[in-house]
Amino acid sequence: MAGVLIVSFLHHQSSVLDFQDEVSGFPVCSAQMVFDPGEKSLILQAGHYSAKGGSLTIRTQAGSFVLGHAGRCETMQDDSLRIDWHGLQAILRWDKDQCLLIELTNTDINRALDVQQIELTFPPESWAQCDTAPAYRQWIHSRDATLDTGRSGVKQLSDPVDWSMNKTINPPSYMYTLYQHESTGHALFLGALPPWGSSFTIFQTTHQEPHGHGAWGIEIHYEAQQQLLPGKSLLTSPVMMQYGQVTDDAQPLINTYADMMKKRLPRKQKPRATGWNSWDYYLGAIQRKDMDENTRVACKLFGDRLKYITIDEGYECMWGVWEANWKFPEGLADYCKFVKSQGYTPGIWTAPLMVNAYTPLYRENPDWFISNSDGSPLWMSLSYGSMAQLDITHPQVREHLRGIYKRLVADGFEYFKCDFTQLCLNGKKFHDPTVGRADLIRKTFELIRECIGDERYLLSCLAPYESVIGIADAHRTTNDIHNYWSHVRNNVINMFQRLWMQNTIGNTDPDFVIVRSAQTSDDKQLNRRGVSKPLSVDGFWLMGPEMTLEQAKVLALAVHLSGGDMILSDALAKLNEKGIDILRHVLDAPRVTDRANCVNLLCPSGELMPVVQSPIDGGYILGLFNLDDHACVHRVKLEAGVIVTDFWKGESVDVVEEMTIDLPPRSAIGLVVHSGAK
Repeated sequence: MAGVLIVSFLHHQSSVLDFQDEVSGFPVCSAQMVFDPGEKSLILQAGHYSAKGGSLTIRTQAGSFVLGHAGRCETMQDDSLRIDWHGLQAILRWDKDQCLLIELTNTDINRALDVQQIELTFPPESWAQCDTAPAYRQWIHSRDATLDTGRSGVKQLSDPVDWSMNKTINPPSYMYTLYQHESTGHALFLGALPPWGSSFTIFQTTHQEPHGHGAWGIEIHYEAQQQLLPGKSLLTSPVMMQYGQVTDDAQPLINTYADMMKKRLPRKQKPRATGWNSWDYYLGAIQRKDMDENTRVACKLFGDRLKYITIDEGYECMWGVWEANWKFPEGLADYCKFVKSQGYTPGIWTAPLMVNAYTPLYRENPDWFISNSDGSPLWMSLSYGSMAQLDITHPQVREHLRGIYKRLVADGFEYFKCDFTQLCLNGKKFHDPTVGRADLIRKTFELIRECIGDERYLLSCLAPYESVIGIADAHRTTNDIHNYWSHVRNNVINMFQRLWMQNTIGNTDPDFVIVRSAQTSDDKQLNRRGVSKPLSVDGFWLMGPEMTLEQAKVLALAVHLSGGDMILSDALAKLNEKGIDILRHVLDAPRVTDRANCVNLLCPSGELMPVVQSPIDGGYILGLFNLDDHACVHRVKLEAGVIVTDFWKGESVDVVEEMTIDLPPRSAIGLVVHSGAK
């Protein structure tokens, strides 16, 4: 893919940031970890990020097992490190790709061991070659696309950000993280890979000083909360440790991780999903007549550009009772027949583990549900009432779920959107305590996959990535979209943090492409009647004004550039030609052929003024965004001889040595770039 030679930004008309591929020739190298028998500690050999004095700690309910207090430490012939304590053994080994994994075995034949967490620690005093924290920035990745563990983003290592979990200076990063020295580009990438272990992998920065501006260190936590029976073992996910020098896109390290991830996954990539879903416009008020109308209108407007028509929340009797209610009197099987008669494939939303506390299912099966630490039921109050959560480790629960999904397959559904499974992680007591935290959700999706078969499409909606990659066909990368600028801004930011996932872990699901606004719809009531709320400095949910036509185009362009699933969710018959034109345009635009790249991912301007380069046949699309409330200028220098057209208008764009593109607040522009030989 051809490259953008220079992209510069003038923010608030006051400062310019230039970046060019000055260090791209530096190789990416694998870090090495060795044991120092004299100090009884670990040594990390990772160039600029080399460290000494590392330790391993296993935290259990019976106490902590620490490397320095082990009875025996021995480097084996295969370079693995065996560590023995009384009743516990740990083996640190490296796989064929030089990724680190830990095997933990309960060697006590008389008692079970409740493992809470495994910690691999390099404290602040270990990093002799590193500068103090203000010289670095860190790429943080949240556990999933909910707000439960904060969101993803790039931050100064020494400073708090309002989007991080608990708004601290050292939020946890799940599954992967990246550190970069701002002035030299020296970077360290740490990332978990398949085959997945039973625990979640968390990367945690530590600070020597409370103010966070001194020396710093890194800890790798494996969140297990798992009982090990005598003689039994658990394995962590392998962790890739790579270092090198990178520019603000960090592509050499991201691509190394993504390529290694893809190589290890068993599932074949399915084509991205296109379609229509009932949720964003109708919410739980959806009726059969609404589904029929939108199916017919979709057929008329878009034909075979779309594939799936999905019923979201609102068709069911109650949560946990996934059968047709009074709004779908003909039943679900009849509905599937209708969708197929229109040339589409029917899809359905479920929340597999959620059960309303006022159902017979909950009343008659009290031992099927997850508990708190004191043995009380884990209840959660959601919009649809008090919810209990099925315990996937219970054999009867698994049989119950098999019956549900086999019935839905028999009804004719071929697309399954599965939601809210991450909430089971709030539980503390399960029927089978030997199941690790990451395995709770993994076992749920494995069971669903078993029931629906490999050929049907499975969307993981907000489940932790480490639990479902390799099982689901698509993975949600953003929170819910609604037709407010606050949601568009939040979703675009999160979408671009996970561009590498598309065509790597399967497909990405950036939620819906919606366009309804006062300029694009003839609807007098764009949303159900609700409470109008002003924008907040630390929130976004249904806040501020509804989006405009131009802001709808920001969302549509972003979703297209991601290359992921494209699912519509407006009331199609109520859109006017302006709204329909936006949807037709992104459905017909040149397809993104591989993973996209946020050119300024690590740059301070990258969050609010991201620049995305998405490959297409014969060239690429360059998306220039301004998510800020102030005007900005993008300065772009492209390769000589290219042909450039405007993404929306199709008109030729004059290419000069340095293109200056003014963007008003809350806007974006797309440039389709082909070589001059086209």
